[in-house]
Amino acid sequence: MASPRALAGAFQAAYPNVRVQIFITERIVDQIAEGVDLAFRVGDLEDSSLVARRILTYRHQLVASPAYLAKHKPPKTPRDLLNHKLLAFSFWKPENHWVFTHANGKDKETLTFQPWLSINEYSGLAASLLAGSGIGDLPPIVQPHLLREGRLVEVMPKWHFRTFNLSVVHLGNRYIPQSVRVFKEFATQMAPTLFPSLPA
Repeated sequence: MASPRALAGAFQAAYPNVRVQIFITERIVDQIAEGVDLAFRVGDLEDSSLVARRILTYRHQLVASPAYLAKHKPPKTPRDLLNHKLLAFSFWKPENHWVFTHANGKDKETLTFQPWLSINEYSGLAASLLAGSGIGDLPPIVQPHLLREGRLVEVMPKWHFRTFNLSVVHLGNRYIPQSVRVFKEFATQMAPTLFPSLPA
């Protein structure tokens, strides 16, 4: 995920004597056993021993490259997507599901499909989308410059994915070093600045 790396880079620019170790994984981390001071989590927390501070709220966007859309009729509804090469973030699942809600707040559709390409890393997915391989969903905190620069464009902007919360998390019953407390406050304040105007 790009957000922790961007925040860590900004933090070290402000505090150059602080050393940072980043461990990126999609699995749930045992923060005690693995010695992790802070974690970034997407979604709701089930572990009541953790303290979370929400730093961003956003929804994924369905995107494609202008080159791909120039060669294929752009979809207007979720069902139209079945006529396209679909790229998805996935853990070895043969099928994927995308749930859409129309901007009117009433119409909803669930699309079940077999991805043309699935990958469990968003930066790799972004590279494939940029190469014109198809249509896929990206969090707006992953390489946001690609949409700002028009190298990727949003597809079916009236149909939305659900929103997610990104939180910084630590153990509630454990001593937190000063540098970790400072980073938590820094992340809370800087995240909206690093990622302004997120789709929600």
